[in-house]
Amino acid sequence: MDLLAQLIFSIAVVTSTRGEGLIPPPPLVTDQPYFDSSMLKNQTAHVGRQAELHCRVHSIGNRTVSWIRGRDLRILTVGRYTYTTDLRYEALHQNGTNQWTLRIKSAQPRDQGNYECQI
Repeated sequence: MDLLAQLIFSIAVVTSTRGEGLIPPPPLVTDQPYFDSSMLKNQTAHVGRQAELHCRVHSIGNRTVSWIRGRDLRILTVGRYTYTTDLRYEALHQNGTNQWTLRIKSAQPRDQGNYECQI
């Protein structure tokens, strides 16, 4: 059976301060992937500026991280590959780290909503 785990991020494209959301603690079984509970869940981006959503995954093994946009369930990235024609979206991951980032260049009001980091 494939493991599907997801972490939902919410991005608001306005001008205000960042807020932190609650993320459940890691599972007891440490050989399974789990999300870092210290990551920001709710973020604010400014129109016209770059926004970055960070997802930290522990014990990922040979699994892949994908970013999904909630409003239309569009797959934006798989691993470091981008699967959308909107060139403002970019997946970032540095080898040897457990952090995966979705970068949105020049954030627009239409970018508001939930984004899922999935394993």
